[in-house]
Amino acid sequence: MTIAQQKDDLRALAKKQRSHAVAHAGSEADTHFTEHLLSIAEKIGISSGTVIGGYWAMSNELSVTAGMLALIEQYGATCALPVVVAPETPLVFRQWTPGMVLDQGGFGTAHPPESAAPCMPDVLLIPLLAFDLTGYRLGWGGGFYDRTLAKFKSEGRNTIAVGAAYEGQHMDRVLHDDLDQPVDWIVTEQYVHEVKHP
Repeated sequence: MTIAQQKDDLRALAKKQRSHAVAHAGSEADTHFTEHLLSIAEKIGISSGTVIGGYWAMSNELSVTAGMLALIEQYGATCALPVVVAPETPLVFRQWTPGMVLDQGGFGTAHPPESAAPCMPDVLLIPLLAFDLTGYRLGWGGGFYDRTLAKFKSEGRNTIAVGAAYEGQHMDRVLHDDLDQPVDWIVTEQYVHEVKHP
């Protein structure tokens, strides 16, 4: 069985695990996530004008909207949302402001309209199905975030990648290959974990 096939099997398990994690986390999960995100804000370089790439939660993903609002209010950060341009391509980002009406995108996503200003994130909040403490994450399988992080690295950008998750999405080991890009931090409703890259 190939790694891709093993990942597909793992996704089916991770979806069930995340549903359980959501039920266990309770209604205050996004509030606690925001508190933990703010606790590392200065450590990861967030200040006035820092561009935060967030995401608009779909399905039962952990919502980071409250976190983005807090970073705007407390630090004067600029927030952006990803846009899926085409399959097998890196994401692009457009500025998001509170109350903005979003356009519907591919794969069930929502993003700012074309009139919104393009942005290049300094910090990227990344959704996931599962994660391990070495920073590897299991996504939906499109590879968009891995391609995006790889592109940023190839351009010499020091973008900080933060996996946003429920604690119950933790797995002992997430299968990965050479194309998978690990995150630098994991932030959940219960804790913050800084990944120690070799």
